[in-house]
Amino acid sequence: MARGTRGANKSQAIRDYLATNPDSGPKQIVEDLRKQGTKVSLALASAVKYKSPNKKPGKRGRRPAAATAHNGNGHLALEHLLAAKKLVEQLGSVSAAKQAVDALAKLS
Repeated sequence: MARGTRGANKSQAIRDYLATNPDSGPKQIVEDLRKQGTKVSLALASAVKYKSPNKKPGKRGRRPAAATAHNGNGHLALEHLLAAKKLVEQLGSVSAAKQAVDALAKLS
């Protein structure tokens, strides 16, 4: 049996288990499936249980850089806007500033 096939079957076993036991945590899933003869890791049980169906692979739930610059009430602080304006002036355009911020985000 191919490695990917076994993983898919284990993931499906976890999804099937969760369909009837949606409130079970990863430890309980591992224990109950082991009793049924399916050995799964705690990491896999957690990943399958908490995976968001809307997430795209590789995105890891990262927010855009601008979204993290909000103050407590959901608006950009004046100091952040002024810093962004200064960056645009230094780099020559909004497009150049966006490219720089995107490159920085990839490094983080």
